[in-house]
Amino acid sequence: MINQRLTIKTIAAVSLAVMPLASQAQSGNEQKVIHSTPTQNPKDMNTTQTQSEQKILVDRFSVPATALSDFTQRMNYNRGLIKSLPGFVRDDVYEMQDEKGNWSIITVATWQNQSSIDQAKRTVQEDYKKSGFNMQQFIQQRNIVLLERGIYQKLEE
Repeated sequence: MINQRLTIKTIAAVSLAVMPLASQAQSGNEQKVIHSTPTQNPKDMNTTQTQSEQKILVDRFSVPATALSDFTQRMNYNRGLIKSLPGFVRDDVYEMQDEKGNWSIITVATWQNQSSIDQAKRTVQEDYKKSGFNMQQFIQQRNIVLLERGIYQKLEE
């Protein structure tokens, strides 16, 4: 598990930026895909790119039921921002509600390569600075916790 204090500093730029659209699900311990955005226009894709070059950013959050609305609004904003960035390929989000009504949300964003992720991070940081949005404060005030973060690539068979 990731140190929460370190995590909050680490996620300041990209974490919520790569979160796709989420909507409230029914109660219970069901896990389901909430939203998936397909690949951008094929003309935007590098035709020589292979899936092994793509990078998949995966985040898993613990979101109190009381913070779900704010969390979802932020995801909607950030999803709109990253969706048109160069190198964005697709995104998915999964959610599961626990017996106490809190949410486990997993976001998966696929990018053409590491460079695309790095540029997205810079763009999001600039946007946060311009708008005065403070990621650390947003997360801390709502008791949202990033439980896990990793950048993956597809395993070639």
